[in-house]
Amino acid sequence: MNTDVNNRPDGRIFYNGRIRTVDAALPLAGVLGIEDGRIVYVGDSLAEAAILLSRAEQIDLRGCTVTP
Repeated sequence: MNTDVNNRPDGRIFYNGRIRTVDAALPLAGVLGIEDGRIVYVGDSLAEAAILLSRAEQIDLRGCTVTP
């Protein structure tokens, strides 16, 4: 197990899924970014999420649905 803090991801990006939100303006999204336990990105652009969370672990949802 690698315990080096400098090599650990700073967050997680979930993509390629159906992210259900509680926002009527954006009820579904394809990408969710989380950092320090907080949602920092909800949208459809993996590229935008990757810019915000450059060291995040990227997790392919393979079409699965995520709900709050």
